[in-house]
Amino acid sequence: MYPQMGKSNAALYQTMRVLEELHGWKLDLDNVVWDVPDFLERRKIMRRWDHLIPDEMQEQAGNRSWQTEDNEIVGQELETGSFEHKHVIMTIPSKHRLDKLIADVCTSQMVVDRTDVHHQISYVTVYGLARGQLDRSSKEFTPKLGTLTLGRTPPDIWAEYLKRKQAKFDQGRDINLGKAKALQKEASIVRTSIDADMIESLIFANENRAKSDTNSQRFSLNKVMTLLKDEGYGDVPYGRVQRGTAQANEHRKMKTQLEIAEKAA
Repeated sequence: MYPQMGKSNAALYQTMRVLEELHGWKLDLDNVVWDVPDFLERRKIMRRWDHLIPDEMQEQAGNRSWQTEDNEIVGQELETGSFEHKHVIMTIPSKHRLDKLIADVCTSQMVVDRTDVHHQISYVTVYGLARGQLDRSSKEFTPKLGTLTLGRTPPDIWAEYLKRKQAKFDQGRDINLGKAKALQKEASIVRTSIDADMIESLIFANENRAKSDTNSQRFSLNKVMTLLKDEGYGDVPYGRVQRGTAQANEHRKMKTQLEIAEKAA
């Protein structure tokens, strides 16, 4: 499913209709969650045959970080908790955004092909996910099961869903803002008293270790950074190392030009 293609509306509408027609229940918006702790808590207390909607949870259940603890927790809950018959509908921009551990537990895939924005109607194709469960290769087959036309979630339910989503988004933004400020503050801390001039002096005192190769007359920025660490200066700010290395290269160039001029004279 692609962003802004009605994934959440499709999940809410489908859940609402299934629960009402099969069980006579109303949709409980507390079963829409955005993080792993809420996912586990709701799945523990929700009724058998009820539907849980982890909405846009690819950050915690995604494949960008291989096998994080969140991946393992969600995968284990889905795999070992299947006997409870508590259904999960995950709204993800693409199946490939899910960690393989979690994706392998999924039994079907619903793709929103297009949305009538004016009427908020979703045109959906449903695929089964069948695998060779006992095969090491775990071959996957995705037979097309059919198509669906999903209507609009009632305005009152949709408005409450958006209110909760905005609150969760704002909470996450505040947390990320705090992290970003902490990273910026950490990056601005001067970790060592060595300045660009001192770096240049250190380079000329260790020319062979600072050169890009033995035949070169230029000093390598990466070699200089390694030299500084080896000499016990730790993580010197990148910009300072860059200035010190540039100064050293410029002064080496001037010295070479002067030597050539003296010989020519």
